[in-house]
Amino acid sequence: MPAGKSVNVALMWSGDAANNSDTTGRPPSVTINGGSHQASFTVKTVDDAVAESSEQLVAKIGSVVDTNGSFDSLSKGTQDTATSTIIDNDAVPDTKTTPEDTAVSANVLVNDPGYGTNGSLAVANFSVNGVSYIAGASVVSVTDLAGKVIGSLSISANGNYSFSPSKDWSGTVPTVTYTTNTGLSSTLNINVTPVADTPLVTVNVGAGSTPVTTSITATSVNTSTAGHTVTAYNVNGSKGTVSTVSGTDHDGFGVSGAASGDSTEIGRNSTGSESLAIQFNIPVTAITVQFAWLASGEWARYQMYDEAKKPVVLGYNADGSVNTASGLYGFVKGGSDKVDTQFKLSVPAGSTISQIVFDAPRVDDDYLINKVTYTTATTYPVTITATPQDLDYSETITKVTVEVPKGVTLSAGTQIDATHWSLPLASNSSYSVSIDPVTKAVTITGLNMTVPENVQVNEIKVVAVATDGSSTADGSASFTSKPHAVDDTNSATLTSKNVDSPLANFSNNDSYAWKFDNSSSTRLNKSDSNLSSTNWQAGENAKWLVSAVNGWTLDGRTNGGGLVLTDNNGQANGDAKAVTPTYTSTVAGTTLQFKVTGFSNANSSSDSVDWTLYKSTDGGVTWSAVPGQANSGVITGTGTYTTTALEANATYRILLTVHEGNSDSTDAAVTFDDFAAIVPNPDTIVWSSTAVTGSVTSNDTLGTLGETSTLSVFNGSTWVNAASGGTTITGAYGTLLIKADGSYTYTPTASAAGAGKVEHFDYKLTQADGDTDTASLDISIDATGPGATTLAASRMASDTGSHEVHSTSSGDSLLGTAEDDLFIWHQGDAGTVSRPVTDVVKNFGASGKDALDLGDLLQGEETSSDLSKFLHLETRTEADGKTIDTVIKVSTAGALDANGNGFNQKILVEGVDLVGTSHDQNAMIKQLIDQGKLKIDHS
Repeated sequence: MPAGKSVNVALMWSGDAANNSDTTGRPPSVTINGGSHQASFTVKTVDDAVAESSEQLVAKIGSVVDTNGSFDSLSKGTQDTATSTIIDNDAVPDTKTTPEDTAVSANVLVNDPGYGTNGSLAVANFSVNGVSYIAGASVVSVTDLAGKVIGSLSISANGNYSFSPSKDWSGTVPTVTYTTNTGLSSTLNINVTPVADTPLVTVNVGAGSTPVTTSITATSVNTSTAGHTVTAYNVNGSKGTVSTVSGTDHDGFGVSGAASGDSTEIGRNSTGSESLAIQFNIPVTAITVQFAWLASGEWARYQMYDEAKKPVVLGYNADGSVNTASGLYGFVKGGSDKVDTQFKLSVPAGSTISQIVFDAPRVDDDYLINKVTYTTATTYPVTITATPQDLDYSETITKVTVEVPKGVTLSAGTQIDATHWSLPLASNSSYSVSIDPVTKAVTITGLNMTVPENVQVNEIKVVAVATDGSSTADGSASFTSKPHAVDDTNSATLTSKNVDSPLANFSNNDSYAWKFDNSSSTRLNKSDSNLSSTNWQAGENAKWLVSAVNGWTLDGRTNGGGLVLTDNNGQANGDAKAVTPTYTSTVAGTTLQFKVTGFSNANSSSDSVDWTLYKSTDGGVTWSAVPGQANSGVITGTGTYTTTALEANATYRILLTVHEGNSDSTDAAVTFDDFAAIVPNPDTIVWSSTAVTGSVTSNDTLGTLGETSTLSVFNGSTWVNAASGGTTITGAYGTLLIKADGSYTYTPTASAAGAGKVEHFDYKLTQADGDTDTASLDISIDATGPGATTLAASRMASDTGSHEVHSTSSGDSLLGTAEDDLFIWHQGDAGTVSRPVTDVVKNFGASGKDALDLGDLLQGEETSSDLSKFLHLETRTEADGKTIDTVIKVSTAGALDANGNGFNQKILVEGVDLVGTSHDQNAMIKQLIDQGKLKIDHS
């Protein structure tokens, strides 16, 4: 450009980056001054945090203007365009979606700038929920806002990541922010879409109602308490009055009015017909009718309505013409004009009738109904449960459908077609729907199924739909009339007591150590003053010491089987006294006992009767009264008196005193008898038992839908049917008498062998078609009395002092204490799958931190990833309908199926629910381990 001259070049901008969000400083034109052939300028890119694709910026020469008029002409060449490419420097956010219970993995760097360039781009760190982690260092547990773990995340330095959602969880994972080694940052967003789990569905049909046959006659037609309602209607359709005729040869009931014939008959005139409707409270399946006063040329007509109040097809049109396909009427044509023969009205196959209506089809047809006899259909109560199986309780039951045979009707719901019903999920009157607020489990009760007598029900199927978001899953269950036997428990009691070691009974043949026979060989005469304990001589220890307060007659003598001690001096001073021979205790805890069997003239305020226990520790040389109210006291009447526990290797004797405080001839006399030592020694313990009764079938389903079951019991080698009068099974610790109706009496053997044990019996229900179910009766045998204490002490002899309670292989009743109890099972304690051992744990968790130790019982669980193969937890409700027990089914070898079958050990924890709300067996087991209630060889 010549000096002093210039041209103006207009620029046109285009491309993705030709906007102020991406670039700035784009001039509309530039000037080329003299002395130069070019002009330069700077266009700046805008550095933002938005990840974008590469964008282009295009500059094109639009025109060239001679600003000085120095050139004749100006034009632009073909190379009038310049293009620049702007490469984004931001990392691209990553988004992934995965279905519930499905892990997702990918790489966060592959779409970021710099990836693949010399392989240098890497993730330095990442953060989630505000916590930063070094890439590749560890797997991170991701939690929601409530702190619940929703999954695990790992991100490696090379950008590879993996997220595994927690079981059954769905939702949006908190945003993950990552930073590269180049300083770029971006985010990872993961969404877990819900997948509905198949719900657990159960259906149970209870015992059917007993069909009831009822007759309606002229004498009962107006009974208000019947299972039906009879309503008369006049010709104009208004309610009328039911008429009755009796004492004739055409007795019956009809409608009062003069439509035609007699005013008591159901008749028709030219305007219309009277009618009589019978509404049944419970649908019926069999109806028989006897008409009266129906002449040979007259007709009677009727219609039947089903439970939905729809008329059923009876094969005739209203005029009497045949229409088997859709005719809604039935006819009876001609009679004797008296009481006609009873005949059965045809109820269509598969129908139940809720109402029948009689009228007269033609003018001047008229008649009475002599009798209507009907039989109600059988109704069965149906209980349905539908339980979502997701662990985070995000699913709900949205639909329940029942499939029944054609002709069967339900008391609630909408009939979809001939065999399917849709049930409402809201309660209505007696129909009840209960939804658990936590698990969303649905329980339907108050639903009745009516089965006509001409319909056979072999199966009922229920389908429930669980919904989680837009995902649904169907679960189904079928009920067939199979027996269902439920395990039963009961408790029997053994009572123990120490056997008295007699010392004296004062009979004629008394030969015991303290024998008293009114001779000097067994007693010594002492004055009142010489019966002070300081005057007792060691050489007198083997004899009774007896006073003579009047100076010549001994105050103590045997009379009628007792020792009578009498204050007979007729004065206020002086006492009648007797001192027993000595007794040396060899067992600590022994007590002395005697009875007062006679009490005469010793009741005045000045009279007194008492006793005192004395002890000597030097062989009877010196004596001292044993302190304590239980070792001395006032005797106020007949009864048994017992000392406190004696010390071992000490010598004792008892001083008896009778004082008559009046100066008259009335003598106070007290009779003592049956002196004995009660020694706490197992060899002197006797056992007695009390029979216990119950019924194994009270909580069972013997059958329904017309079927029932017979009961058999396993006798140790084979199954035998229980007789109506009872079948006796001899157990290890007692005898079971069980009857065909399931009632039983168990009598434990009166022996220490059964104390603390569990007697196990198996029984079976069998239907005629071969369906069977088995269950067990476990009777825990409790023990009371000193024998129980002795047994407990012996069984605790091997304990470590930490309140351990050990099981054995014979079935035990394990009793917890108020301390921290550890219930321990050992290898070999379990039985077999065919004959499992049952143990009952009582008082678990009632006080202290109790635990079940199965570490030695289970074999191989420490290497298993599925503990539900070894343990299966479930609950059962006791007969009171309130108490919940926990049943732990154990397979020591890890062979349980999903329903807990295949166990060889069963542990019944009474009165405690250890299961909780979880559906997952492994989760329940882990929870017990974490709570310290279960100990096994597994981390």
